[in-house]
Amino acid sequence: MRDMFMHVPCWKLPTLHRALHTRPEGARMEVAGGYAEVLKRAVAKQQDAGSAAMSQG
Repeated sequence: MRDMFMHVPCWKLPTLHRALHTRPEGARMEVAGGYAEVLKRAVAKQQDAGSAAMSQG
């Protein structure tokens, strides 16, 4: 989220986070504890997509 809202000071991020979760789009948000977690999720999704494509074709 920090990259999406670079103009928000770090001490206001918890308030922004809570505000975003009150909106309908908040249900679709994925929250990660850091870049390492984001990368792990991205790799896992890519591997899942690759496995699904191989099983179909």
